[in-house]
Amino acid sequence: MAAKDFTEKKLEDFNDVFADILNVCLFNGRVRIREDELETGMARSAYNDHKGKIAEQERDTKKFWKNGQFRLAVFGIENQTEEDQEMIFRNFSYDGAEYRDQIRRRESIRRKNKNRMKAMKTEGAGAEGSVKLERVPDFYPVVTIVLFFSEKRWKGPRSIRNYFKEYNDLEAFIPDYSIKVVDVSYLTDEQLEMFRSDFKFVAEYFVSNRKRKEGLIPEFRMTVDQLKHVEEFFELMNAVTDTDWFSEMPEKVNERGGNGKMLTFILDEARAEGEAAGREEGRAAGRVEGEYIGEIKGRIKTLREDLHYSDEKIISKIMSSYDVTRETVEKYLQEVVLPKG
Repeated sequence: MAAKDFTEKKLEDFNDVFADILNVCLFNGRVRIREDELETGMARSAYNDHKGKIAEQERDTKKFWKNGQFRLAVFGIENQTEEDQEMIFRNFSYDGAEYRDQIRRRESIRRKNKNRMKAMKTEGAGAEGSVKLERVPDFYPVVTIVLFFSEKRWKGPRSIRNYFKEYNDLEAFIPDYSIKVVDVSYLTDEQLEMFRSDFKFVAEYFVSNRKRKEGLIPEFRMTVDQLKHVEEFFELMNAVTDTDWFSEMPEKVNERGGNGKMLTFILDEARAEGEAAGREEGRAAGRVEGEYIGEIKGRIKTLREDLHYSDEKIISKIMSSYDVTRETVEKYLQEVVLPKG
């Protein structure tokens, strides 16, 4: 498993965070699921690949919702930073594997009970009446939600029927399987108020970024001293923003003595410092042919080396800040990576 995949799951794997996400996204903030009712399940399942060999598929986070020893449901949370047209089919595969395991479990219990009864019958008349058979469990539902960490709304298909919408004559025969996508950046103020765990920080960060770009002033609700899972929070933020600079934030938080300053303020301060350094380096390089070439190159260098942005994210960032084409940014990016001379 890639390190990024592992770290982005750690925060959500805490029962308090997992239950909080479900209660807000599925039950409109009502505390329907308690953290002490959750049990972590194995995220991997097996299937036959195109070569007929056994392969594994792994979902991000999976937990059983239990009442004592009885399973009421199984929940899965998937993280997406980019829109994926295949998400419906991958989720369908994950959920299908869960139902298949339930069938296998029921068949296994029936087989054991049958063998017990058979063994008792060989011991003599009436012996089978003392046999304690294991209860065959009922089927329980499988529910998966997709957390979409993006500045945009999910515009892709959310159901199998929607994916095959051009097959009008077959619509009635296509299973109406759908996915529950949560556009984190577009959660409402009312929904933000409902969160009780560290995920409230995550949600507020994405919502505030979206509001700023729309010219709105975000209203922050949580303070640094309210964070419970500090290290795991920053690891998740690194993963879903495709950077490494959040790793420095715990130290910055400690420097401030946990004085309750807004976490978002600290994150914005770090981002401003990095971008200011890039602009200063760019100005030193000067302008060429009316374009801020030096400034752009300086900012590219900062985004790449200090903030560890991916090339695609650097291109998007520069294009949104300067009036330049994608081809121009790619050219400058190549020159920064492989300087001439």
